[in-house]
Amino acid sequence: MEDFKTIGGRIRQIRTTMGLIRDDFAGLVGVSRNTLARYETDERKPDADFIINFCQTCEVSADWLLFGILPEDQQQQQLSVDEMLLIALCRRHPDEVIHRLRALLTAIALGESEKDVDPSLREE
Repeated sequence: MEDFKTIGGRIRQIRTTMGLIRDDFAGLVGVSRNTLARYETDERKPDADFIINFCQTCEVSADWLLFGILPEDQQQQQLSVDEMLLIALCRRHPDEVIHRLRALLTAIALGESEKDVDPSLREE
């Protein structure tokens, strides 16, 4: 099991949860692949510009990235990182995509397969 007690571990956690390789994630957060690798392995600490961009892009708080502390409202709700990322991804897409995603997640939760989802909700 990975250790997310460091800034680098939390950066890596977000990247892997998003399913991105370092090259793609580095481009998303505005650093080189090598710089990202050094951040993830805690060989180098991120600067303020990276922290700001990372937190805005990934929609996480600086308190969580820097200290592993969830904002008070999220502590009460006990949202996992996966839940926070799903929320962030949903906020970036139009309602029609969110509606299809909700139908798919519901089908999976009910033990159904994607083919059981109403065809009108699937992207052709």
